Amino acid sequence: MLTAATFARTHRAYLTLSAVIFCGYVGVGSTSPFQTLYATSLGASLNQVALVTGVFSTLAMAAGLLWGRLADRLRRRKPFVVGGVAALALIHLATAYVPTWQLLVPLRALEGAASGAYQVASMALISRAGWRRPSASGAATCSPRASTSWRC
Repeated sequence: MLTAATFARTHRAYLTLSAVIFCGYVGVGSTSPFQTLYATSLGASLNQVALVTGVFSTLAMAAGLLWGRLADRLRRRKPFVVGGVAALALIHLATAYVPTWQLLVPLRALEGAASGAYQVASMALISRAGWRRPSASGAATCSPRASTSWRC
């Protein structure tokens, strides 16, 4: 049976995790459009800008599959979220100090790998943080589970 205290603790964790995920997506999403301008300012041609941009997307997709499998095998997701966010912060800091566009390629590859870990693990955590609101009789009622499904 779900008590009001357990519900409050779970709800608080759900809201905190939602805020962290939101900030992560805003951080990565708001810097991505400027990566092309930054690469161009460092002397990259259009094809080279495509390489800088494409390596991130390709590695984020592939890394998400690998990190997700590893997180499921270890049954731990929080270290992947924390590690991914920390890696993204360091990579964005390093990106600000690169002297040539060629150094953006490995940094964007690392950013894709870190982003894959962060995205997969954070979505798995948020789906597990679904909560049930106790009813007046003390029985749990139906509640949102993840963003699009419901469970009773």
